[in-house]
Amino acid sequence: MNLAACVTVYGVRLAPALAAAMLLILGAAPASATPAYLGEWGLNAASCRSGDAELGITHTHWSEVDSVCRIRSITGGNGVWQVNLYKCTGEGVKPTASVTIWASATRATTHYRASTFRNNFVRCH
Repeated sequence: MNLAACVTVYGVRLAPALAAAMLLILGAAPASATPAYLGEWGLNAASCRSGDAELGITHTHWSEVDSVCRIRSITGGNGVWQVNLYKCTGEGVKPTASVTIWASATRATTHYRASTFRNNFVRCH
């Protein structure tokens, strides 16, 4: 059954087009939508081709060349997310970190709150 066809507000069944518009306005997204930040990222296409992705992000882990962190929380959307990391391990790595990531289908930029630098990445396929 079409979800939009069965939306009822205050006992009034909404027309499919109106229901769909309301769902979009309220920010309802398909359950299968994959956040753009997930995946493997390289500094350039050559690093991706050689299998040396500099950044890997899953639903639970943030992995860089010499460090791995667990993801405590991710908030945001529409191309910009705030990521709180914890239980980070690696030489010279602090145990927690906060990162902003701007991501699209092909590119990402990260900025650690404790740093002035931004790192640019391309998606590895």
